[in-house]
Amino acid sequence: MQENLFPNLPNCYVVRGFHTHRALMSKSLKHHVILSDEGMAGNIWGGNFQEEFELNIKRIKMLYNDPLIVLGIRKQVDWLPSLYKQHLHQKSTDSMDVFFNPNNTGKLKLDDLLLMPKIKLVQENFKDVFIYSQKTLLKRQDEFIMGFLDFIGEGNINHIQLPNLKKANVGVKSNLQLKSLMFLNKVNKVFERIHPQLSMYHPILRYMHLTPRNFAQTALKGIPSQKFELDASLHEFIEKHYKADWFSASKCISYVDSVTRSSE
Repeated sequence: MQENLFPNLPNCYVVRGFHTHRALMSKSLKHHVILSDEGMAGNIWGGNFQEEFELNIKRIKMLYNDPLIVLGIRKQVDWLPSLYKQHLHQKSTDSMDVFFNPNNTGKLKLDDLLLMPKIKLVQENFKDVFIYSQKTLLKRQDEFIMGFLDFIGEGNINHIQLPNLKKANVGVKSNLQLKSLMFLNKVNKVFERIHPQLSMYHPILRYMHLTPRNFAQTALKGIPSQKFELDASLHEFIEKHYKADWFSASKCISYVDSVTRSSE
């Protein structure tokens, strides 16, 4: 039925749920279930990020009716470098100009980084929405956790010891790391053209932490090099272009006061 009948029924899509729905069904009814996956927001490198975001909101609404929604936002001048580095982590060899530029000819479009259309869409579709910014999460973890616990109805918990989130998923930071990663990704493309099994991102190498990303992130970590930053003109453009959008979005943060928001 799973392999032959269900997939051939009209207007039906089969999800084999060993790692998803079966896991959900095994949880205690006393526990909150948190579904966490950045992919639910859509593929930001696919060329139609906003459309995917809107479609996925509809899917979440259809599947889960009216769940509590947690939405993270980030100031665009910080978000863009992070997205670019993640793009390189995905084997890309693109320069920043190919990835994003003020002329709107990059793979990432200007509207993709707008926050308010996404916030409004979520707030229109769901009754309870908790919005946080990465900056407040990193700098005021206690405020975040207490706000979140209150949001899910567990506000009576006095204190939770959080790990140092600043050390998590640090990625690559220096120009040397980025340039080395781009170079190794170009070498990898040559290998993959010869045969896919020669990929420097082969599952075995991923398992052994021997990919170009691992090399750039760990082996080059301690070597002195200038920190990777946006070009000054691009930085200025981002600040000006998204100033109003970020100001409005920062007012939507769920657990900080107006003074904190204005300083973001």
